[in-house]
Amino acid sequence: MALQATVDRAKQAHQLALAVDLNSLDALTKAAWIDCLELSESTLNHLNHIVGSTANTINTEDIQTWLSAALANQQTCKNGFIEMGLEWVRLSDRKLLQTSSSAASQADIVVAQDGSGNYKTISEAIAAASTVRSGTNRFVIHVKSGVYSENANIPQSMINLMLVGDGIDATAVTGSRSVIDGSTTFASATFAASHLKPVQALFKTYLGRPRQQYSRTVFMTTELDSLIDPAGWLEWSGNFALSTLYYGEYMNTGAGASTTIRVRWPGFHTSMS
Repeated sequence: MALQATVDRAKQAHQLALAVDLNSLDALTKAAWIDCLELSESTLNHLNHIVGSTANTINTEDIQTWLSAALANQQTCKNGFIEMGLEWVRLSDRKLLQTSSSAASQADIVVAQDGSGNYKTISEAIAAASTVRSGTNRFVIHVKSGVYSENANIPQSMINLMLVGDGIDATAVTGSRSVIDGSTTFASATFAASHLKPVQALFKTYLGRPRQQYSRTVFMTTELDSLIDPAGWLEWSGNFALSTLYYGEYMNTGAGASTTIRVRWPGFHTSMS
């Protein structure tokens, strides 16, 4: 049922795209739009193939691959507009997003642990934003330097909310929820990662681990710092999912990029082209 609903939404989006008069678009927009049409057709073909198949004619790995392709097609469509330099946000908002100092100076609410701001926690500021803001213009919360140990929840109804800190070495948000403590993985996220350099010796940091079967992750042309454990990857639970995952590293640089003593799992690849 959920898959059929996805197909129906994809069909609706494709029909709306087809209804656009290409002759009314400028050359750049038209080029990006044509790509989106082709990508949406590809997505529909994949989804319809899944819906029309049976367990005897299609396997789980193919289904996951095609669903991933559908998500990738959507992002590729958006990337086309970005590559053409087309605006997705207003010019004033884009300038605001390009510099944290500008955003901080225009903050609607300030969070500071020392009490010099409007609130001492990010969660309090987010809750207040839903009541003090008017309209749907971008709302800026400036989080001053400090380590904020909390899990901030931003409601879906709160659009155009921007949080800006004082820099990677100054403002950090950390959370400690985990499955062991009674929280689901979904609910364990903060919305920012702690800067680990000051406490690097106290923790091991990995590129990832397989929480589900057929996990797929590739690091390409990325600078990996020395905080990455030499093993690179960590098991989720014993041998679970180690034979179905696909993890790869390709042309990475930095102190943590060496694959000499990486894990030796069946699905881990260091030779990629």
